[in-house]
Amino acid sequence: SLLCVMMVVCFMPAMAWAEENAATATLPEAVDGIITISEDGSYEISENLTASIVIEAGADVTLTVNGTLTNSDGSDTITVEKKAKLTIKGTGTVDNITHAKAAVLNNGETIINGGTFTRSQENGKNKGDNGDNSFYAILNHGTMTIDGEGVTVSQNGHYSSLIENG
Repeated sequence: SLLCVMMVVCFMPAMAWAEENAATATLPEAVDGIITISEDGSYEISENLTASIVIEAGADVTLTVNGTLTNSDGSDTITVEKKAKLTIKGTGTVDNITHAKAAVLNNGETIINGGTFTRSQENGKNKGDNGDNSFYAILNHGTMTIDGEGVTVSQNGHYSSLIENG
């Protein structure tokens, strides 16, 4: 019995530390509307946020979106650089409202396990008229996995495709 009690006492700090380390980190502050993530970790957006997120090369990030993430002016909403990895999950929305910019621009590796990806102010009229605000909801020039269950990709326009896979 004494041995069992001693083992619990010895290992308790390690267990407590591991659980604390598994917690979701706070997003870095936005500079000029851009949040740059260069560290591995898990981050959560639980409210509405206007900013653009860049996952830098070398980072392996999990982003849970349960609010609405809308891009800052003139930027893609989420950019994954070459040699970066991003997993997106949650039930929230990633939106882009800027002409010629995507909700997700992937140049690295992206796994989408949940959420809605859209261009809510898409204005493409037809194949010849972009309405001055049109683009793909997702632009993939890397490796991307979209888990169909729980994922919606949408836009209302008639000019650009939903996904460009180059």
